[in-house]
Amino acid sequence: MTAPADLPPAAAGAPGERVELRTPVRPDWLDHNGHMNVAAYLVAFDSAVCAFCTRIGIGPDRIAATGHSVFVGQANLICRREIHAGDRLAVTMRLLGLAPDRVHLWMGLYRDAATGDGPAAVCEQLVVCVRLDGRRPAPFPAEVAAALTALAQTDAALPPPRLHPGAVAIRRPAPPVSPAPSASPPEGDRP
Repeated sequence: MTAPADLPPAAAGAPGERVELRTPVRPDWLDHNGHMNVAAYLVAFDSAVCAFCTRIGIGPDRIAATGHSVFVGQANLICRREIHAGDRLAVTMRLLGLAPDRVHLWMGLYRDAATGDGPAAVCEQLVVCVRLDGRRPAPFPAEVAAALTALAQTDAALPPPRLHPGAVAIRRPAPPVSPAPSASPPEGDRP
């Protein structure tokens, strides 16, 4: 996987979205259907979050020094297009919200080639800062909070993403559920 400092300008995503990760599809990400498995989409998004956190000062390389890390408290995923062997991926990111101990991220996963067909998948995550000695939510360290605040202000000027995972729901009325047939009364209760 490629570090953010080595990334060329975005070939995918909306204007203003930062590319946090570029990576080829790994063979172990493919499933029996010949496309990328849903778990691998989350691996790609998680790798982008890790790269982002490292870049802003709260990555795995800073745990020993700060005692802080991040945990994902919620992740919502939409898969829109298949990804296959040989595809190169770009994951873009923007901040949708920020609190002293949490950040709301929106990410798009694109085929690296500029196909113009939008994201193959999107993921929203609530990422929580955790102080590891108590394993409880804690405010971001000051330098991380400053970096997040600057990014949140920049991203607030962007139009909202067109595609939000939101809550999982069946968007059509469910068919009526028939009551289960009543059971016959036990032998001793029959007239």
